[in-house]
Amino acid sequence: MSISMEKVLIVLRNFEQKNQVLQKSIVHLQTNQASTFMGCVFTTKSQLMKSQINLPNKFDGIHSKFQGFVNQVCLVIRLHPHGYPTCLVQVGLIGTLLSNMALAWFALLLKCQSPLFNEFETFLK
Repeated sequence: MSISMEKVLIVLRNFEQKNQVLQKSIVHLQTNQASTFMGCVFTTKSQLMKSQINLPNKFDGIHSKFQGFVNQVCLVIRLHPHGYPTCLVQVGLIGTLLSNMALAWFALLLKCQSPLFNEFETFLK
């Protein structure tokens, strides 16, 4: 069974869209819960919203930008551990943040169902 690159890219785009919807849902839930977030007490919903961080820009495969990208992704995961609880979800997050050469590389891993999707630290290496 052969999967075309187009189909892989469609699956990745769908995954990215679903990820964005889930992130919006998480923000909505967090703003409607108690006023404690990551050990800090907030008095208003607007203070909680200001505490949210943005996802890093997409990584296109340029080697000199790799470590900064990885550092930003790891920070997002550390700040939102409940949002990215498993290696599969963490690697999936990275997949949604790739473009160009990096996305093509990721697509090949997705196509062959690489075991790296379950090994975040090894995936980063």
